Amino acid sequence: MPSAPGITAANCRDVINATLFYTGAWSSASAYTVNDVAIEGGIAYVCIAANANSQPPSADWTAMGSGSAGALLAANNLSDLASASTARTHLGLGTAATFASTAFDAAGAAATAQAAAETNAASLYLPLAGGTMAPDAEIGLNGGVIFGGTVDYFLGNPLTDEYDSLYFSAGGVLADGSGNLYYATGAMLADNIGGLYYGDSARLADSNGNLYYSSYGAVLADSNNKLYYGSSSILADGSGNLYYANGNGAMADFSGLHYPNGPLMADGYGNLYSPSGAMLADEDGSMFLGVLPSAPVTGPIKGQMYFNSTSNHAFVYNGTAWVQFA
Repeated sequence: MPSAPGITAANCRDVINATLFYTGAWSSASAYTVNDVAIEGGIAYVCIAANANSQPPSADWTAMGSGSAGALLAANNLSDLASASTARTHLGLGTAATFASTAFDAAGAAATAQAAAETNAASLYLPLAGGTMAPDAEIGLNGGVIFGGTVDYFLGNPLTDEYDSLYFSAGGVLADGSGNLYYATGAMLADNIGGLYYGDSARLADSNGNLYYSSYGAVLADSNNKLYYGSSSILADGSGNLYYANGNGAMADFSGLHYPNGPLMADGYGNLYSPSGAMLADEDGSMFLGVLPSAPVTGPIKGQMYFNSTSNHAFVYNGTAWVQFA
């Protein structure tokens, strides 16, 4: 058999007619003779010149078939692709093949979690800012739960409960399941029968339209349109009348203004009266002196005047004596 550097047209038939001997994977420890076949890098090579430790491809070997030009070699792990991005496009992978495996759902974990959530809605978790979720919680915020299965929370304090109660963020009751409202201090603000309360729980108003003072619960106004002093004596009634405190009679009514205990002070025509009923001034602008049979003997004041019905003269007090008008 001729020794040649390769298969040529002249020796091609001789090589083909020769008996090929398959030796398995190429090994640097083996000695090869012509027509031995060895596998290297996934390609079958035919020995064309006896050699030892001449790794294919080399001048001592020729690749069977068309040779290795343009072939994808297993040993290269696809690094011999002309364009990896073009290959990904042809395979329909887009950019998916450029991400690490940790970027994708491992072993269908998301589908498992979704199935669990659909089975038990209370097990749907969404931690925010490192919040730790309880089994019945749905959304966490800074370690506190906002909404839950039967009890809702805000930053660790109850927001609602299974009795339909509402709570302030600090934990105090805002409203209970019976329809009562409360101040943050715990005092009642409103009850379920229409009552309103001051912050110290004293009654402010009831469902009958009555209003109350805060200090001791006295009536301020009632459903009959009456107003009251703090002592519960009437200040005004539904007919438009005003009254003095402690029951000292009407202060004003349809007939005019009154002195305490009843005497008319002024009427609707512009007339003024003394407590004794004597006219002091009328609607024409006239003023009247008090009429007495003699000079007042108690507490005369300088400038005080009166008309003496005995002498039919008017007098004025000058600070030391009564002097008759000239």
